[in-house]
Amino acid sequence: DQYWVVDGVLDCERRDKLVSCFIGKLSGGEMVRRGFSSALGVLPGSILRGKEEEVIHALIKCSKITEGTEKWAEARRDAVKALGCVVCTAQGWLSHQLVPHVYDCFLLALEDYTVDRRGDTGAWVREAAMGGVEALTLSLLAGGEEKVQATIVSQLMPCLAQQATEKIARTRGHAGKVFTSLLWATAASGRDLPGVPRLQEVREIFPKEADINWTVESETFPKFVQLLHLPEYSERILLGLIVSIGGLTERLVKNASESMFAQLRLMNTSQLETFASSMLVVFKRHQKVDRVTIPMFKFIDQLLTSSSLENLLENNTNQFSFQLFSLCKAEISKSGDPNKIMSSSDVFCQLLQSADINTVKKCLVQLSIFLCHKFPRVRKSTAEKMYEALLTFTENEIVPEDDLDAVMELLSDTQWDDSVDTLRPIRNKICEMAGVPAPTVLKKTTE
Repeated sequence: DQYWVVDGVLDCERRDKLVSCFIGKLSGGEMVRRGFSSALGVLPGSILRGKEEEVIHALIKCSKITEGTEKWAEARRDAVKALGCVVCTAQGWLSHQLVPHVYDCFLLALEDYTVDRRGDTGAWVREAAMGGVEALTLSLLAGGEEKVQATIVSQLMPCLAQQATEKIARTRGHAGKVFTSLLWATAASGRDLPGVPRLQEVREIFPKEADINWTVESETFPKFVQLLHLPEYSERILLGLIVSIGGLTERLVKNASESMFAQLRLMNTSQLETFASSMLVVFKRHQKVDRVTIPMFKFIDQLLTSSSLENLLENNTNQFSFQLFSLCKAEISKSGDPNKIMSSSDVFCQLLQSADINTVKKCLVQLSIFLCHKFPRVRKSTAEKMYEALLTFTENEIVPEDDLDAVMELLSDTQWDDSVDTLRPIRNKICEMAGVPAPTVLKKTTE
């Protein structure tokens, strides 16, 4: 910064030109944005003073997804990193009115799930946001707990908990460290960080002296699933668990599911109902968001297979099974993705164990539609799963006992890769024996 000081006085005109030039470059291409964002992030306080508001707003704008920049995750990551550096550098004289804007930017960055051929590149942005959250919050707290807005912290902590239960080990590790860092942070006065939901209860789960490797699934998940019974955290934790349990990595799926099922076994009926309601809320909120709903089907299939929600399914006055059916049906409507449809049929088959006759009938109708779906693999997969479900849930009398053997025989012996015209009478016969109306062919049909 000495370059801009003449006779001990900052040359503001030259400084302004430099900063304005850097900010102007933030509207350029990806590599240009990355370079100039990083440059703004390392400007010393003497250069920033008086221009910090302009710089902060420019970096916030650069960190957002806009048309044509959807895949520029690295540019957004560098803008978020630079924003964290700038606010910490200028924190001593920063206007308190700017702080909420910065936190809003970090919260938005925590929802960046950009995917390209390299995978979940949005994770870079989320990790940068977590680093910024920690640095800014601890910096503000060092100046006194009154500088930290409790409402912002109450939003941040569940978001960090969600990141600590998602599928990328590096991201989980970063989130776990930041979460516990803020959980145990104190001001110079010795007072705790204001706004942490259920502070004492959460601290009991995460002792200060605990030595935990947050990237290891077997250490992370048993801790964070304990937050499921706290309503302030439950939806966010569920969102992370859905992505992990519905994922493809065997070790991750095993540790995440075992931890969750162990926690569910400790819950009473009231807590299980709250858990089920939270799951429905998450499903509804992310309807048609494939990043969530595709693993959601696998998650629900495992959940219903585990018998964890058996009490809810066996209660014919509980609306959980029907609400779940409705959400699944809405999710696959107009979907042309055979994998998504086949995953949904797993859930429909699991719902056949429900004590609610209405739900069972509707599931049978939906499955019968799949038996004449335009994709042969959907038809074959559905027939196999229906056969298994009817065999598993024999005691429920899903199909009248006199017709059960005939239905099972049709499901197992029919060549479901034949033409739909050949299969439709067989499907209709199954519907007749099962006591449900056969689907009718419309002009616009999903069959």
